[in-house]
Amino acid sequence: MTGILESLRQDHVNMAVISSLAFHELAKIEAGQTAELDLLEDIMCYVTGFPDTHHHPTEDILFERLKLRVPEATDDVDTILFEHQRMIASGTRFLDLIRAAKKDVVIVRNDIVLTGRASFTLLERHISIEERQLFPLAQHKLTVEDWVQLGERIEQRPDSLFDVPLDNYYRRLRNRIEAYRFEHYDELCRASRLSSSILALRC
Repeated sequence: MTGILESLRQDHVNMAVISSLAFHELAKIEAGQTAELDLLEDIMCYVTGFPDTHHHPTEDILFERLKLRVPEATDDVDTILFEHQRMIASGTRFLDLIRAAKKDVVIVRNDIVLTGRASFTLLERHISIEERQLFPLAQHKLTVEDWVQLGERIEQRPDSLFDVPLDNYYRRLRNRIEAYRFEHYDELCRASRLSSSILALRC
């Protein structure tokens, strides 16, 4: 049990920082500053990569088992499972918009801001529900046998941004994240929207 939930919660911590950085960049665009489209593209390549292809599928397996143990939670779980698909569509749409802007396609600045904010607002709200409701429910209701079987089905895979050496595709983004953590540490610690994920930053 501990390994699966700890891994998912660490993913949430990482995504909380990514989301905060994205909102910071979107605020700069809204203020009329030069858009760092390369940075936003790196962020969205990661978001549509590891979280969408590993983190969310892992949660899908976990939550389907939770529905079997707690049938009364089926509606809440199904809402979260549907949101996984919504986030994939939302993230892909934002990434496509960023890439179009990089190719000098005429894009209204406000469209980038609104689309990006919608995508990360959905992500943050989604994480909050999982942390406050579904993870505690899974921790208390799933049996030892459930966790063993889940462990056999869930593939353990390193996070391509946070768990591998810096000489990889995401080197530039990871360096920016570390700088952002240092520059905005107090802001991250005061953030409350993601509750336990933010607290896990060890303020």
